[in-house]
Amino acid sequence: MVKILIFAHRGEAQAFFTQWEFLKVNFYFTVLFKNKDHYLLITGEGPKEASEKTVAVLAAFKPEITEVINIGIAGSLTPKLKVGEHVWVRSSYAQNAERCEFKSFTTKNHNNIDCITAYSRVTTPEEKKTLSSFADIVDRELWSIASAAHLFRIELSALKLISDAITLHSLTRTL
Repeated sequence: MVKILIFAHRGEAQAFFTQWEFLKVNFYFTVLFKNKDHYLLITGEGPKEASEKTVAVLAAFKPEITEVINIGIAGSLTPKLKVGEHVWVRSSYAQNAERCEFKSFTTKNHNNIDCITAYSRVTTPEEKKTLSSFADIVDRELWSIASAAHLFRIELSALKLISDAITLHSLTRTL
């Protein structure tokens, strides 16, 4: 029984490649690796890429995989979270165009940080303010990964590094 570590980009996984020896898995795409205890998957950026690759790997290796762990970066939508902090995510929501998805997914971590997955990069204070009504942080992949884990009934954890933060100035400009 192994865990799968899922990252959007190779740079996010670099510490794992440095510390552990992973070998490429002969699969439909070249971004799946394995060692004795873990698979490691690089999905690419965005919900579509994360969904497709996660579902394909979980479908192929479900009997072995006992836990999905998503590790990556996220933007803070609240002044309480600072750049450089690591946070475990409690729940994942999705924002699709002008609305939020009503289906959410909960991780095995029971803290108070929620994440909303955006279908496009969040670049304006207005977008950050809107999303801050739903979650504390924003990313581009977690909801899709969580949806796949839920589909295959596999436990999920998510650890995010805060890469950028909402500022008081950007919040007040939009009020």
